[in-house]
Amino acid sequence: MNNEFVYISCKNKKFPYYSAKKLFEVYKNLITENKLGFIGLIKRTKPFFYAVFVDGEFKGCLFVNMWDLENKRCEIGGFSRRKSSKEVTQGIKYFCRYIFSNFEINKIYVDTKHSHSAIAVIRAGFKRKGNILFMTRSNINV
Repeated sequence: MNNEFVYISCKNKKFPYYSAKKLFEVYKNLITENKLGFIGLIKRTKPFFYAVFVDGEFKGCLFVNMWDLENKRCEIGGFSRRKSSKEVTQGIKYFCRYIFSNFEINKIYVDTKHSHSAIAVIRAGFKRKGNILFMTRSNINV
């Protein structure tokens, strides 16, 4: 069965601010970019900070943490509810496909210290080289 994924930008009035902030607070110690706090993270990544809904249910957030357009690469991050790894993996794939389709980006990186996050991004098609997780335009498969 296919799930319906909806991404709502933090610029949209329908962005679930309080649900997203609450989830951020639960997992902030696992989020690499946590020193900025929730509001600081949104301000820095706007408009590329999205709430992800699967079949109408809020699952988490994905964002572009860093753009390096000169070298045609970016870094993404995110956080999600527990027990939603299949949806998270598919959501990451869709998010990466969106980035590759709309921007001159050839490589997407993820920086995570959390093993469950690393597993989700590897299942989404990222490769590991040492401590670095990355996906190239040529190995996106959705």
